[in-house]
Amino acid sequence: MGTNTNTKVALDRCLANSPEKINIPPDADQEILTDFIDSTMSGLEKLEGAILSFDSGQITCDDFVTTAQRILHNMKGESGIMNFAEISDVCHHAESLLHENSKTIPVDTLFSIKDWLARAIQYLAKICPELSEHIFSTQSRNILDSARIDLFDLGYGTSDAQAVKSLLYKMGEIRKLATQISNVEVKTFAEKAIDFLRDIQNVEQCVISDAHKESLFNLIERSYKATGNKL
Repeated sequence: MGTNTNTKVALDRCLANSPEKINIPPDADQEILTDFIDSTMSGLEKLEGAILSFDSGQITCDDFVTTAQRILHNMKGESGIMNFAEISDVCHHAESLLHENSKTIPVDTLFSIKDWLARAIQYLAKICPELSEHIFSTQSRNILDSARIDLFDLGYGTSDAQAVKSLLYKMGEIRKLATQISNVEVKTFAEKAIDFLRDIQNVEQCVISDAHKESLFNLIERSYKATGNKL
């Protein structure tokens, strides 16, 4: 099934809108909003994981479509209840795009969708500094957990090249989060990890040695502590 031009146009129009224009009711309940943000963050992390797993060939196209559509459908419903039409519309059109491209997944577009939704959630969090810190702590912990799993999975179906690609993306996300809340310490650790991974990637065989693993685990552990999380 090919892409419906109307679907792509509608999605592009939604993604062109700034997430900072989302209307937040002045009487929004803080606790309900926090629950919504937590749930959406969890969904985005699962969506990101599914995209990365599909892009690296770890899951089939059919499994990816099923997982991604379920995540987006849940987000659409929850954002609809909260009257966040902009978020609901993006999820709706993303669902349709997956349905119409179930055999030729537009991975780059899905990353753009995920990034837009993440920016929307980060904007919602800015209404309360405590909530922003909570989101940074939770998001960074989950990303670092996933990075540790990448290292543990080496030799069990995950190639060194796949692991490096995945780790580079995740540490890039950590750097982005740290930059947004001006956490210089975490940003520095993330940049060290990125430079280290690029050095490994530039070697012809792209091999992660035991010494490399130890250094990466150490950087991740120090990042955990700097984000206020515990291993």
